[in-house]
Parts: sequence; structure tokens; C-alpha cells
Amino acid sequence: MERLTDLTQLADVGIEAENDTRVIFAIKDGLTVTVHKDFTAFLEDLTSRLAGGKTARKLCALGHFEDATGELSARAASVVLKSASG
Repeated sequence: MERLTDLTQLADVGIEAENDTRVIFAIKDGLTVTVHKDFTAFLEDLTSRLAGGKTARKLCALGHFEDATGELSARAASVVLKSASG
């Protein structure tokens, strides 16, 4: 059964790493893709790039979403960045 959730209607939405399974997180920045197997390293890398002026163009994640909390437990996630100039 397919369910749709309008994320704009939730007070807060977050992503965390799924526990007890293999996980993979990637950041595409220009022609370079950086892959992380550790969620904390992924977040630190992404935060640094965003603080440096990049913006997130696209976020895709695979996992289990809990409507009640607005939390996604992700097995995989990828972010495509673009420079501030476009």
C-alpha cells in the first residue's frame, strides 16, 4: 500500500542512519562523488561543504520513514550539490 506524506506539513523532519545494517551515503559535488560508510563523517563532510557556500540541489534517501516523528532511518542517502553561482 502506497502512502504519501506532505513533508511541508510536518513541524520537523530528520534523517538518521539505520541501525544494524550496511549503510552508504554519497555526496556529488561537480564531477566528484564522495562515498561515506559512516553517517557522522557524511554529516561532517556535507555540513562543511554547505558552510563553504555550496547548496543542496537534490536529496535522495532509502529507508523507513516514521510519520509520527518525521524521522527517516536511512540505509542509503545521496546529496547533489551545486556551487553558489549555479
